[in-house]
Amino acid sequence: MNTSSPPRNAVATTGLVLLLLLGIGAAGIIVAGGGATRIYEPLPANTTLSADEDAYVAYVSPRLQEIVDEMTQVTTLVRQRSRNIFKLNTHGVRITTLAAEIQDYGDQHGVPRRFATVDASIRDGCKLATDSIQEARDTLITFDFSAIPALIPQFAQGSQELTAALTELRDLSRVGM
Repeated sequence: MNTSSPPRNAVATTGLVLLLLLGIGAAGIIVAGGGATRIYEPLPANTTLSADEDAYVAYVSPRLQEIVDEMTQVTTLVRQRSRNIFKLNTHGVRITTLAAEIQDYGDQHGVPRRFATVDASIRDGCKLATDSIQEARDTLITFDFSAIPALIPQFAQGSQELTAALTELRDLSRVGM
């Protein structure tokens, strides 16, 4: 007499296990926050800037530098057609967190007139970066790996815009040095 239950469909079981593992991994990343954020040293104080301008540069420049570094790494992952959703998400969380910090600072403290155009460039670049990250996450979660190459120009453009904003911020903050 056979008392064991009938065999399950192996394909359905494997799919369910993979889905469960992805869910557990994503939950772990969300809970952990995607990794530690490193903040670079701010640019040296410029005696020709006002106190508000110095404070803006001191707060924004190290965060923007890190966003640029993170975007460079993410762009490399996308160009390599990496399927590592965990790495992408770790970098994505850092980019999103830092972008929000920069934008919140400007909203709460105001953006000095000297940096109004650079702040607009930072906001545009951050939006492009965070939108690109979300599209890549959506693509990887649905296992539509063929859509990754289409995101390469979008990531490259976001990286270029943020790098240009960082260069402009540095140039404007060094006036008279």
